[in-house]
Parts: sequence; structure tokens; C-alpha cells
Amino acid sequence: MSAVGFLRRKLQLLQPRTGVRSRPLSSALALCRIPPANNAISSTALKLCVHSLKKIIPFLYHKRGDKNNYGMWKRWLIEQFEADYNEVDRFLRASLDSDQYVGFAKLVRRYASVHIGWADAGLLITIAKIRNLIVHERTDLHRHVVIPTHAVADGLKLCKERLMNPPRAVPTFQRTVEVISIHDTLSRVLKIIEERDYSQFPVYGDKRFRSLLTENGVTRWLARYVSQSVFPLVLDDIPVSQVLQNEEERKNHQFVRNDMRVDDVTALFAKQALLEAVLVTASGDETESLVGIATRWDILHLS
Repeated sequence: MSAVGFLRRKLQLLQPRTGVRSRPLSSALALCRIPPANNAISSTALKLCVHSLKKIIPFLYHKRGDKNNYGMWKRWLIEQFEADYNEVDRFLRASLDSDQYVGFAKLVRRYASVHIGWADAGLLITIAKIRNLIVHERTDLHRHVVIPTHAVADGLKLCKERLMNPPRAVPTFQRTVEVISIHDTLSRVLKIIEERDYSQFPVYGDKRFRSLLTENGVTRWLARYVSQSVFPLVLDDIPVSQVLQNEEERKNHQFVRNDMRVDDVTALFAKQALLEAVLVTASGDETESLVGIATRWDILHLS
């Protein structure tokens, strides 16, 4: 049997064990083919084939290019899983100023109670159970009762990234905010609603924030006016300051700093049923310029 035929046979024997078909095999065999028709192979070409096989065979088994056997790959996966778990553990303890005697699951629950919008608590508690089986139920030095799947290991890594580098109010909600003056008319506000489809308007007067005018507030004011007044409504004669009287009866906005976590912004809407907009400034002070705004619509459409 020629060298090419021998290598072909070896690769074909590997295929059923891996479930990976055609493409890696074809690539390896293509490297082994040479121009002469007599099917001979030079020592240089053979070395090239061997080198290629060393790269391809681990891929056929595990799709982890530099792991040269299944045992090494398992140990690598477990070590990476434990390293990510330990990073999450250290981060939680530092964030909560907790000592080493508090269990991981309790840390996760405590962190979730502080950051109500955080969505990874359930997954991390499940991962903690897997980690305990790996660490505490090992039967010998290189044998574990469970091995995390790729999905679990990748899920833990994503949890770690979201935890340690969470999205912030800026740039997530950063935009130019349309503001209006208390001296503007109701006619102008309705025109902006029609043209730009906005429904929340921060209102300023004398360079100071006054309130948040909303589409709902405008609707309620119009309904009250029509039911109580006998005079025809002239929109150009109605100042925004008059319409704001309805809005001032309820707290429908909140200022936050630009580095607030997005999941904490989400939690504000969950906790405050009447909240219509979160207004973002550099430090959360209403005397500062607006750098962004978040509405319930924005929260619903977070990716």
C-alpha cells in the first residue's frame, strides 16, 4: 500500500469515531497528493502529511486544535471551568465585602438581591452544583464523576463577562435628548409627538429641570379639559406649564449616573410602576446636562 493509501486508511478509521465528515479528511489527503501519477510520495511530502495530521486529528476528536488527546482535553476543560468559577467567586466576595466562609450560592443570592435586574443567578447556582461534584466527588487524581459540557463551560464564561464587565447606562442609553421649555405650547408638543414619535419630554425652565411631560399626561390633561371646560380648546394658547400640573402629582422619572449598570436601570422600572423614564447625567444630578434617556420601550427592546 502506498503512503497516500496508508494515510487515507488511517483517516477513514478515525472518521466513524468522531462524526466529523469529509472536510478535514479531504484537506489532509489533498496535502498528501503530489503531481506524479505513479502515486509515489517523497519524504518531504510525508513529513508534511504527518505534521498536518497532528493538527487535524485533535480537531476530528474535539475541535480544540492544540489538545492532543481526549484526557488532556478533559483536564483542560475542567481547569478552565474551575478558573472561571474562581474568578466569579472572588468578584462576588469583593463586591459584597464578604469573607471566605460564606457559601457561593449564598453570595449569588445576596448579589441578586442588591442587583435585582441581574439575570444570571439561577445559572450560577446550577454551575456551583456542577463545580462541587467536580471538586468534592473526584475518585482519583485524574478521574471526575462529571465533566462540564461545552455549553455549560461557555455559559459560565459569558456569566463571568457580564458580571465583571456589565453594560452601563452610557453608552447603552446614550442619545441626544429632546427637551422642551415650560413656555412652549401644547401645540408644539403634539407636533413633536406626531413627527418624531416621542412620548417623554424633560421640561426645563430658567435652565433648571422642572418635570417630565409624557404622552399619557397630555392625554389626561386633554380629557380633563374637555370634560370641565365650556370654551373651545386653542392649543397654541395652552402653555406646557399648565399641562404639567397633572404630571407633578406623581413621580414618573428618576435621574441616574452614566456608569449605572443596565440591569440596575431595568430594576428601577420593575420596582416603580409609575416610572416612565430614567434620565442619565454624568453623576445623576438633575442640574447636569442630559446625556441619555431610558424608557420602558427601551428596556423591552434590550438585546
